[in-house]
Amino acid sequence: MGKHYHLSFTINEMAAELHFSPNYLSKLFKEQMGMAIIEYTNNKRLEEARALLGLPSLTIEDVSKQTGFNYPSYFIAMFKKKYGLTPLQYRMQTKL
Repeated sequence: MGKHYHLSFTINEMAAELHFSPNYLSKLFKEQMGMAIIEYTNNKRLEEARALLGLPSLTIEDVSKQTGFNYPSYFIAMFKKKYGLTPLQYRMQTKL
């Protein structure tokens, strides 16, 4: 999952691929990783987004799409929740 974090998926699809029930997969993942699959995925996506924000050639929407967020508004809200700044504020702050 670490290298495929940017791809869209559902728990049902992932479970089917691994031949597990969705509930069992979710339970097993949380036991092993200490967090839900979606939380883990969003954290990976947001970490990568933070790195990509250092590239001024990419727009916020580009960063959003490249990291697997389908909607820039959701990406911005998740980023602000995790880091306390919008992606644009973060980019401006790190330029200094």
